[in-house]
Amino acid sequence: MPEFFLSFTSSDKAWADWIAWHLYHKGYSMTYQPWTFVLGTNFYQVTVPVWKYLL
Repeated sequence: MPEFFLSFTSSDKAWADWIAWHLYHKGYSMTYQPWTFVLGTNFYQVTVPVWKYLL
């Protein structure tokens, strides 16, 4: 289970990339759209396990 779910808007992508890079290099795992969701990935299957911890 990822420790972080990093979401962003297009205007904040540079900040999101910076945050993701620092979290990654500190050893944290995350769900981050540019790294996690490749062509053909089922968004629902990846995000539902994360949402149950947020709600």
